[in-house]
Amino acid sequence: MTTMRQQIAWLLCLLAGIWLGVRAGSSSDLADESHLREEQNKMGAASTSGSDSNGAQRSSATTSSATASTSAKKTAKPMKKTSLADLNRLLPLDLYDCDLERIFHDLESVAKGLPAADLPAAAAMLWNSPRRIWEVMILIDVLSRWAESAPKAPLDWLRTLKGNENIAQLMRQRLLQDIGREHPDLLWQEIGTTQEWMNGRWLTGGMVAEGFARDLKLAQKFLDAVTDPSVRYFALSSIAGELAKKDPAAAIAWARSQTQSDAGDQVIANLYERLAEKNPDAALASLNDTSNPLTLRQRESVLAGLAEYHPERACEFIAAGGLKSATMSEVSRVVSNMGTTTRDLIDFAPIIPAGEVRDSFLSSVSFQLAQDGDLDGAWQALQDIHPSLERITAMREYGKGRAKKSLAATTAWLTTLPAGADRDAAITGFTWRADDTQPQMAIEWATAIADPVYRESAVENTFATWHQNNVKAADAWLANTSVLSADTKTRLMETVTKK
Repeated sequence: MTTMRQQIAWLLCLLAGIWLGVRAGSSSDLADESHLREEQNKMGAASTSGSDSNGAQRSSATTSSATASTSAKKTAKPMKKTSLADLNRLLPLDLYDCDLERIFHDLESVAKGLPAADLPAAAAMLWNSPRRIWEVMILIDVLSRWAESAPKAPLDWLRTLKGNENIAQLMRQRLLQDIGREHPDLLWQEIGTTQEWMNGRWLTGGMVAEGFARDLKLAQKFLDAVTDPSVRYFALSSIAGELAKKDPAAAIAWARSQTQSDAGDQVIANLYERLAEKNPDAALASLNDTSNPLTLRQRESVLAGLAEYHPERACEFIAAGGLKSATMSEVSRVVSNMGTTTRDLIDFAPIIPAGEVRDSFLSSVSFQLAQDGDLDGAWQALQDIHPSLERITAMREYGKGRAKKSLAATTAWLTTLPAGADRDAAITGFTWRADDTQPQMAIEWATAIADPVYRESAVENTFATWHQNNVKAADAWLANTSVLSADTKTRLMETVTKK
């Protein structure tokens, strides 16, 4: 029993940590999600073992309800005034006797509607409740509201808590980020001497630096103390992201003043994409500034931002020869962000550097158009791509796009193609679409691929999907087909068995 309680406590801490970390992370547009997950894993690695099935179900249900309630905030009506009696009525409700999404919504509504004078008592009630995951989530909202009128009080209250120190520490981290936005001096007072953000148990430690965007002297003190590259990345990103909300150019200038590094260049590149969104004239000027040339990463970000937010300006830039010396990655970023104007890019192919760059450009255009259902445009872009991996990639997506519209028409078209790389690629794309609805048709076409490597991969993937969806039918076909060798049949069965 003791072991189970410990496991549940760890699971609760993990879930609270992930939730608080994600909510904290949402305030910085520039923070990369993969880095966020990496930081969250620091807290979760030790707590994932031993959770029982009920715990897993609670985790799943709670995550769903939290997502739903967060989405509801955007359109929420003005909150009604509530009381401690309302909170006291909700706390005893049992997980198995209520609608989890509804109780979370009700708790959240009560927390928002409480008078400011009742927030300390509400915090105590929530902490002294069974301390279930949704109550911890609501508690941080109560503490944040409390901090609006008395920023130091909830921090002092957290220091008095006895029991689960892990959860208390996680709530402190989240609260410090809220407080720091309005009171950077208090934030530095709390963490400047302790350097607690360097502790591996801090979730996304550098993101607490967001509060120092209002006081760049304190921001510099924080950065000067940071030694961990991941923490520094988040600190730079968080501070720069706050500065960029008002003035992306000023944010870039500040970021450039910092010690240069690969992580710093990524932050600056992200800022250039923000600059392209907010000030396309300045972004275009930066592309032509030979006295202070952009790095490749920064240039790609400017182009991506222009393509996404000002596609007409991006087209003007390309038409004027802006991509005459472009790289494959640059043209790919442009195309992937162009949206509904992607087809217009076909006309610019002649002024894109000939060879693999132009092939990559046309492949990206064709790929995007096929995904969007513009098969005529996708086919037009395909015509001028030389035999290459880029052409294979585009042809696969085109085959998939045709299959999405009509499997029958696509199979008729496939029979008209001569043997070779184009046909193999188109068949592969066709199988990607057909394997869910017509698995036997998909796998029989997969066996018609001429290239042995692509054929083996397509057959294996298609059979695995079929076997996952309908074991009996897949096994029966495999036993009776004569188009596969005995060795291939054995390999396929071994593959699905391992999965």
